[in-house]
Amino acid sequence: MTPHDYFAIRRYEASLQHEVQVAEHSTLRSSLFAYEMSLDQRLQDFDRSVHPGHEYESIPDPAALLLRNSASLRNRVYDVFGLSTEFEHPFKTGPAGHRLRVGARFMGDISRRKLSFGDSPTAESGALQTDDTTRIFGFAGWLEDQIALTDQLLVTPAFRYEHSISKKTVHRLPNDLGVPTDVHIEGSSNAGGAMPGVGVIYGKTKLNAFGSFYLGYSAPRVSQAITPDGKDSSLHAERSRNYEVGARARSEWLRLEGNVFLIQFDNQLVSNNPLNSDSEFVDGGATRHLGAEATAALRIGKGLKLPLELDLAGQYTFVRASFVGGTYAGNTVPYSPINTTNVTLDAALPAGLSAQVAFGFIGSQYTDERNTVRPVASGLNGVIDAYTTLDVGARYRYKPSGVSFGVSVKSLLDKVYVSDRLPNGIFTAGFRQILATFAWSSDD
Repeated sequence: MTPHDYFAIRRYEASLQHEVQVAEHSTLRSSLFAYEMSLDQRLQDFDRSVHPGHEYESIPDPAALLLRNSASLRNRVYDVFGLSTEFEHPFKTGPAGHRLRVGARFMGDISRRKLSFGDSPTAESGALQTDDTTRIFGFAGWLEDQIALTDQLLVTPAFRYEHSISKKTVHRLPNDLGVPTDVHIEGSSNAGGAMPGVGVIYGKTKLNAFGSFYLGYSAPRVSQAITPDGKDSSLHAERSRNYEVGARARSEWLRLEGNVFLIQFDNQLVSNNPLNSDSEFVDGGATRHLGAEATAALRIGKGLKLPLELDLAGQYTFVRASFVGGTYAGNTVPYSPINTTNVTLDAALPAGLSAQVAFGFIGSQYTDERNTVRPVASGLNGVIDAYTTLDVGARYRYKPSGVSFGVSVKSLLDKVYVSDRLPNGIFTAGFRQILATFAWSSDD
């Protein structure tokens, strides 16, 4: 419908890895990293009803989206840098063996976002409407000790703490009359949380049971925590209690794993239509996610002693995510499909030829906390129907030279489906994409 829209991405990344043997069995690993990413987007403007004073390409009957002869230009630049280091040290206390890991990470994230209005659908520049800079500085520290109490019992207590400071400076903003005006408005938001936990594994490598419990924490993103006019949106951090119990089995050609899990959020941030609010997320309150997951991997080629590698893997997840208490008690959390399945078949010949087929199924999803079933005319609410995907690919590598060629087809069926309804209505996916690749690597 809007062929002049575009979304351009440019990314530069660099990292430096360092590892040193501090003692005979102790290791210090560090990573210094940085990247810059720019995102430029042009979207043709539209209305859902006729607005006096706006020029339109045409006015369809019956009325649908009314495309204006103008565009919105969103330009964003993100600069991220950080340092991460971890010390690993094995030792013993009596008969128990330990593998201690202690680490810390410092990160900075600076972003500049601008919105301009162009006078045509193909405009490359326009009148600057909004301009802001956000700065996030964060720290995380963690401690983990894998304790082998016996040759069959492994207990891993762990602790992690995160703290972030977010600041937003607004440089330009429309005033009360809607006229873009240079301003200097600052807002800030601080958040921190502890995440203790413990994991247990009992059994041998070929057959074992496992379980874990930990407290989860996630601070609101700066775009959620601070409104466009620099105010704290009063969103609370996500805090949760997470439980898991399961079992694993493996042989030379078969791997199986199954588990059940329970996640209880004291507060979960849920998707919100930003057309009706200052934030794209709102406090959803208490939620409960109860589910089960099963995975299996079958090495058919090895099991049947075939002259090729032939592997079949599958994963199924069932989860019932619902609000607990409040206005929407019992309703399903938006964008939480009950059933999800993935199946992959891989084949490889010794001559260097390989292929893959991947099938995916995503169950139906509600898109609002009211669990609206019938789509509304604007497309903002309503169930997203279940959909399937089928991807295929093939690759050939000439081992003496290390050169490889490949081709992959995403969404082979070219079956278009609704993937999202935020922030402006229906977003589609499932278009067939064909990608060709060339790579070179050396085994030396």
